[in-house]
Amino acid sequence: MGLLDNMRQAGAERQAAKERQAQAAALAAWQERDQQLAQALDLAQAGGISDQSEIPLQLKKGEQAFVAIRGVALVEPRRLPGQWVGRSQGVSFRIAKGVSYRVGASRGTYQQGAEVPTPIDNGTATITNRRVVFQGMKQSREWQFSKLLGFQHDEALPMTAIQVSNRQKVSGVLYDWQTAEAFRLRLAVGLAWADGDAGEVIPQLKQLITEHRAQRPRQLGPQVAVPAAAQPAPSPAPARSSTPAGWHPDPSGRHQSRYWSGTKWTQHVADNGVSSTDPV
Repeated sequence: MGLLDNMRQAGAERQAAKERQAQAAALAAWQERDQQLAQALDLAQAGGISDQSEIPLQLKKGEQAFVAIRGVALVEPRRLPGQWVGRSQGVSFRIAKGVSYRVGASRGTYQQGAEVPTPIDNGTATITNRRVVFQGMKQSREWQFSKLLGFQHDEALPMTAIQVSNRQKVSGVLYDWQTAEAFRLRLAVGLAWADGDAGEVIPQLKQLITEHRAQRPRQLGPQVAVPAAAQPAPSPAPARSSTPAGWHPDPSGRHQSRYWSGTKWTQHVADNGVSSTDPV
């Protein structure tokens, strides 16, 4: 093998390594979202966290918590420094070195600075079936769902702004992108329970999970099933014309997942990440 062939082979190996890294990153991101969706489904079905003792918030009677995320920031609008705009008249007299006195009048106008969302404290955000509460070192805020006017997830920043009728200015919570999915899904589940719509959000989450798992990134080696708590209820056999080959909830209910070839169910099954065979 000549020098040119060695260079080509080395380049091909580097390209293959990059593709494997990109594949692994895509799979890790997919698995993270799959886990968050599955946990949100479990919480929606259970109506809250089973061990409420881990929640730092003093819950009220009948209140159930869905998540407590630490290391978030309270965001409120703060005004930037203003400035004078226009001309001024008068004479300036030097009194001493570095000190002067001005006599005259100003024709300018003072313009206030714009208000911008600003982090003002760090702490923990708790989402329940009644409210969102921020508890920080210096500040605390409560957004009651009964007074909710609306909320908005920022697409450019990992932040959720919440507007309530008992507070004039809109404030919110700034988290990081690793916890963005958890915060936003738990907020949706908490609001659904607050509005009595848990029966509607559960099938929506199941549909999201089904669609998400159909888009699992390709990887080297067989796919494995997610833990039992993450699985939605068994569904009918996928439609041959629309469902791609892959792992899906076992329609027989005997296992967590069964492999769909694209045209029929196979004998390959998986439980808690362990593959085996069981004839259909």
